[in-house]
Amino acid sequence: MQKLPPNRIAYITAVTAGVLYGVVCQATLRLEVFHELFAIMSFGFVFVLPVVLGVITLWFATPMQRASWLYRIFAPWSTVSVGLVVLLVVGWEGTICALLGAVVSLPLASLGGVMSGMLLARIRPTELSSSVLVPILLLPIVWAWLESPFPLPQQHGHVATAITIAAPASVVWANIIQVPKITEPLQGVFYRLGFPKPLEATLSHPGLGAVRHASFERGLVFLETIDVWEPEQVLSFAISVAPDSVPTTTLDEHVVVGGRYFDVLRGTYQLEIRSDQQVILHLASTFRVSTRFNFYARPWASFLMRDIQNTILTVLKSRCERQAQGRG
Repeated sequence: MQKLPPNRIAYITAVTAGVLYGVVCQATLRLEVFHELFAIMSFGFVFVLPVVLGVITLWFATPMQRASWLYRIFAPWSTVSVGLVVLLVVGWEGTICALLGAVVSLPLASLGGVMSGMLLARIRPTELSSSVLVPILLLPIVWAWLESPFPLPQQHGHVATAITIAAPASVVWANIIQVPKITEPLQGVFYRLGFPKPLEATLSHPGLGAVRHASFERGLVFLETIDVWEPEQVLSFAISVAPDSVPTTTLDEHVVVGGRYFDVLRGTYQLEIRSDQQVILHLASTFRVSTRFNFYARPWASFLMRDIQNTILTVLKSRCERQAQGRG
C-alpha cells in the first residue's frame, strides 16, 4: 500500500481535527445542562468558532503548507464545509441555516487560517505546545458564556414590495382577502431550500376584527387579525403564529417564525389604482430579529421576506389577470 505524502496526511489530520472539535462543541451546547449557559446563536459560536477552525487547520499543517497563501485561505474551507455537512446529516442544522452559516463561516475561517499561518510560519515546530492551543479552543465557549447573561438585542425591519396587475381593483381585492389553494409552482429561493410554501388564506368574515388564517406547508399557520379594512384600498393586519401550529420539524430552530430569534409582526396590502384595468398592488411587512449579530441577521431576514412577498405577488398577479381576461 502506497504511503500518503506528509502534506496529504497533515491536511487530512487538520480537517478531521477541526470537524471533531466543531461537532463536540455543537454536541455540548445541545446538552440540556448547558442550554441556559450557552446559546448556539451566539456571537461566540457563529463568528468566533469559524476563526478557531481556521487556526486548527493551520496548526496541523506542514511548514510548507503554512507558508502558502492559498493553503492559509482555502484549506480552512474544507474544515468548515465538512463540518456543515455533518451537521446536516445528523439533523442538527437545516439547509437554510447551513447556507447562512457558510456565507459567514468560510471567510472567517480564512481569516483564522491567514493569521495563524503567518504566526506559525515564524515559530519553530519544537516551540509549539498544546498549552498555546487550549486557550484558543476554549475561546468560543468562554465568549458565548460571557454574553449569555445579557438580553438579546431586538431590531425591527420593514420590507416593501409591489407588482403591477392588469385587472380591476375589485378583482384584486377579492383575491387578497382570501386566497384559494395555491397550486401554481412557486419560484422563491427560500422555498427551494425547504422553507414551507404557502397553501391558502381563509377569512373568518369581512371587515374589521376578522381573522385571516394563512396556511403553509407542514402545519404552519399564521393568524392575521385585520385592523385596517378599506375595501379595494387597504388591508392591514397584525400577525401571530397559531398556537401549536409549528411542529419542531417545520423550520430550523433558528428561523422559527414567532420564535426567540425571528418573528413577523405585521402585513399590509395596499391597492394603487392606475386605471379601470390596472392596479399596482403593494405588499409590506414588519418583522423582528433578536440575535447577538443583528447586523448580519437583519439583511438575511429582509431577503427572506422580500422573496416570500414577491412570490405571493406573482401568484396574485397571475390569478387576477386570468380572471380579468375571463370577464372580458
